Amino acid sequence: CEGAPKMLAMGECFVVYSIIDFVVDNYFPVLHELESEVDNLEDTLFSNSVGRLDVERIYGLRHELRLMRRAVQPLQEVCNRIMRFDVPLIDQCMHPYFRDVQDHVIQVVERIDNLIELISGGWEANLLLTSVQQNSTIKIFSVAAVVLMPPTLVASIYGMNFKSIPELDWSFGYPAALITMLIVAILPYLLFRWMKWL
Repeated sequence: CEGAPKMLAMGECFVVYSIIDFVVDNYFPVLHELESEVDNLEDTLFSNSVGRLDVERIYGLRHELRLMRRAVQPLQEVCNRIMRFDVPLIDQCMHPYFRDVQDHVIQVVERIDNLIELISGGWEANLLLTSVQQNSTIKIFSVAAVVLMPPTLVASIYGMNFKSIPELDWSFGYPAALITMLIVAILPYLLFRWMKWL
């Protein structure tokens, strides 16, 4: 304030403006750092390597942004109240300055809201990607179970040590059982390919 003697001549109005302006202007570098961190987190969210520490950091960052929003939001009402005519403490010539500060507060709040939305959107996208990966893994295991079940059934029947299985005395019984197991394994696989599950 002392560096601007002409403005300081306006009195305490300029001092109040300077303090509020200083506080609001110092939110911008903090926001810039948070934006860089959110960008890095977005890259992590889409890299399929999200760990516990990343989840904790996402939650912590969202919490920090909400706290910051709670701290910044009242300044908008403060500036609005100062510019109203029922507050005789502030000269009308200072109103444009407080309007400028109010505009900066609005920008800060909008940027915070954007960051919160980016984090939430990135997290939802990560959950969707994880769900898609789990679905494809479950699909592969399901297909494997269906393909391997018939041969297992045939092998388990032949492994029961019955004395009177007709195929035991037949010279092609063993190869016929193997071919049957192969056919009953290939048929479901071909069916799944035809249905475009694989």
